[in-house]
Amino acid sequence: MGTYQDKQGASFCKPCLPGTASNYTAATASFFCQPCPVGSYAEERGSLACKVCPLGMFSPGKRASHCQACPPGSHWDGHGAAATSCKLCAPGSYSEHAGAGACSKRPARPAERGTTATDPVPRPARPAPRAPSPPTTARSAALCEPCHAGTHQELPGSGSCKECPVGRYAEHEGSMLCHPCPSGTYASTPGSIACRPCQRGTHSTAVAADTPLLCTDCVPGTYQDQIGMPYCTACPAGTGSLDFGATSRTACRPCSELDAELSMHSVLDEELQHAVTQSCRRS
Repeated sequence: MGTYQDKQGASFCKPCLPGTASNYTAATASFFCQPCPVGSYAEERGSLACKVCPLGMFSPGKRASHCQACPPGSHWDGHGAAATSCKLCAPGSYSEHAGAGACSKRPARPAERGTTATDPVPRPARPAPRAPSPPTTARSAALCEPCHAGTHQELPGSGSCKECPVGRYAEHEGSMLCHPCPSGTYASTPGSIACRPCQRGTHSTAVAADTPLLCTDCVPGTYQDQIGMPYCTACPAGTGSLDFGATSRTACRPCSELDAELSMHSVLDEELQHAVTQSCRRS
C-alpha cells in the first residue's frame, strides 16, 4: 500500500508522490495514488492515507503535501467542513500569531473606547468591511485602531465604529461620542467632522440642528454680519430696517426715512409697521 508498479518484471514498487495516498495492494498504475482532498495533506512519499489539517492550519486545494498556517487575524478550530480556508476572527477578537486554533477576546483597556478591532491594512476614510484574501482582520489588542473623525464608539470590545448622526459631529479620531452642533450651526449629513455655520443674515438658536432650514433670516430691524451666530443684532437706537436677512449694519436707516417709505405704501404692511415700531427707538 502507498505504492504501485506499472511495469512488469520490476524489482521494486514506485511510491505515491507527496500529496497523494493509496491504500490499495498490488496497485498497477499511478492513478491508484489518489490526490489528497482539500483540507488534508500527505507530506511523505508512499503515504497510505491523507491526514486532516491540524488546528490552525488549512489546505485550499487538492494534492497538498503540507498545510498552510492560518494568517494572523484568523483561525481554524477543526469544527465544521474541511479546513479549506481559515475563519476570520469575530469583531472584538484577535489572533496575533499565525497558526491559531482560536481567537482571543480583546482585553478591556482604558484606551479601548473610541477604538475598534479592524483590518490593519490601509483603507478608505469611511471604510466598509471587505473580504480580504488571504483572510486578515484584527491582529492583536495593540492594533485596535481609533475610530475615524466623524465616527464614534462608546462600547469596549467593538468590531466597528458608528457614524455620527445628523446634528452631531466628531472632530477628532478615537471619539467615544459625537458632540451636538452648537447654536448657529448645523450638520445635515451623517458622519460629520464639523458643523456648518449659518450664513450671514441668518441665525439659529437650535442645538444639534440637522438642516440649514433652521437658520432663519434676521427680521426687519436686525442684521447679522457674521456666520454661525445664534442671534441677530438689533439696529442702533433711532434707526431700523425693512429688510429680512440683512447682512450689514448699513441696512439700518434713520427712522424718518422708514416712516416716509411706509407712508408711500398704498396698503400698509402691518409686519413692516411693527418692525419700524420695534426697531426705531426715539428718545
